[in-house]
Amino acid sequence: AAAAGVIYLYFHGLRLPYTATQRRMMNDAFMEVYQAADALCRLTPEAGTDMMLRLQEWDRWYVHRSAQIIRFEVLGDKHKWRVVDKSLSSDLSGVLSSTENIAARNKSGSEVSMPTRMIYI
Repeated sequence: AAAAGVIYLYFHGLRLPYTATQRRMMNDAFMEVYQAADALCRLTPEAGTDMMLRLQEWDRWYVHRSAQIIRFEVLGDKHKWRVVDKSLSSDLSGVLSSTENIAARNKSGSEVSMPTRMIYI
């Protein structure tokens, strides 16, 4: 049982209660995504294809990855590989928001590295 708990923490991280600031930030981020997705949904398939053709390769890659994340997180398609940044999804040190720490370090001008690893979920 203890081994199962360690494995769970390794893959899913420790979920701490969210602060009001974190909830507000994520609500703002969600609304931005929601408005963009709403506009995207209003495109006809032909207009959507034209938009994808106009995008630079890097932007097209991000749009495609966003679709994969939505399928994974919202639609429950759990049979895909994903790159997960564990430092952002969990914080075992008790700091409430890794993203706020990263933002603070970015403002100070120091370089921030975000370790990632490929996991099968």
